Amino acid sequence: MAAAKAADAGHVPSEHTVQRAAILNYEHSRGYEPLHPLFVGVIAPPRELDDLRTSYAKVHEHTASDGLGAGNAPLTVSELGTIEADRARRRQEIADLFVAETRQDRADAGDSEQWSEWLAAEQDSITTAETVSNAAPTRKKSTGRQTAPQISFHTADGFEENIDPATATHIAAAYTRLSGNNVDIRFFATHSDAVLAHGVHIGRCDTPAEAIGEVNWKAYLTRADGDERKAREAVATDIETVFSSSDVAAFATRASHRRALKVSEAIETAARRWEEDTDAAWKVFPSSGAVRHQVILDGLLRPRHLIGDDPFDLYDGVATYSSGGVYLPESNVVEAMVTHVKMLHQHHDLRMQAVADAIIDRARAARDLPTGSFAERIERQWQLVELADAAELLTEDSDYIEDVTLLTANDPNQMELFALDAAA
Repeated sequence: MAAAKAADAGHVPSEHTVQRAAILNYEHSRGYEPLHPLFVGVIAPPRELDDLRTSYAKVHEHTASDGLGAGNAPLTVSELGTIEADRARRRQEIADLFVAETRQDRADAGDSEQWSEWLAAEQDSITTAETVSNAAPTRKKSTGRQTAPQISFHTADGFEENIDPATATHIAAAYTRLSGNNVDIRFFATHSDAVLAHGVHIGRCDTPAEAIGEVNWKAYLTRADGDERKAREAVATDIETVFSSSDVAAFATRASHRRALKVSEAIETAARRWEEDTDAAWKVFPSSGAVRHQVILDGLLRPRHLIGDDPFDLYDGVATYSSGGVYLPESNVVEAMVTHVKMLHQHHDLRMQAVADAIIDRARAARDLPTGSFAERIERQWQLVELADAAELLTEDSDYIEDVTLLTANDPNQMELFALDAAA
């Protein structure tokens, strides 16, 4: 018995158990089951609407650099974890603000009896649309034309809207993939708060995996045969289908058009960022030479605080449609690295060529680093930035080669290599 108690005392809850507890806690505090992934341990307690309005009177556009202030480099993993937790808290509170304001709109527009009547009317319009759709082949054959009754619904501020059944079905199919739930066109009338919160959440995420959860992201990867860029594009297409205009976002979230427009604008920004073609830069990345050298680059890599405060901002395109994300800075830093590495490969000094190969190998290794957390994304980008900076230093001043250590090379001409080193 004592042994059993000891075992119980040392028991660590499974990830599934922790997640389920977080979901139940969220549902209890918010009044709906979340459809967006939760940052476990950072479920901010609910706040009053007026308090949220005061804190978020101005909601700024989210960027990959949120939380990285000037002078913050270098940050420890723990410090970056604290920033990520704060980002998650703010993201949740902004979602809470949108939901709370929408609930207030709903209360102002009508009482529970009025909303029950509107819901019943919506369900009737869906039934009519489905009936006509099922009978459409026969009707078209007999009359030569096909009617398409609209689905009527009400936004939270009480306005009646209409949507084409085919469009509503398309939205439901896209949200099935995004949420991992079996969604039909009746789903949105009874889950609008959760869909609204998810839309706000997506618009403030750096990656598709962060926006829809690892399980759903892996499903996109599977459908894309493991092609990460194609999977990102597929997620971008689906979030645009569900949220990209105030009309469709109003159907999915039932928010007023003014609020739905804010959601759709953030979604459009996220979609553009995720559609950035990072593969294009990597495809022209040079191959390292056939002769392998053991190169220690540490002496050439400058301290990060001397390079800059923010590894994303250093290579972001301020005026481009996909700026502010994680993928454009990746493309830009790789393109810069390609330019300098090619110059090093053409240098007459074999040591420069060896360093170019080492930079290439380390960059390819950095590409495979995980990006699931904020700290991981920062570290991956920093490694690419460090390498690009080192390559640029060498192309501008070959004397920096003295900061590189070259060990015994597996090269029949290695004596020539070190002779050049001694003569330099």
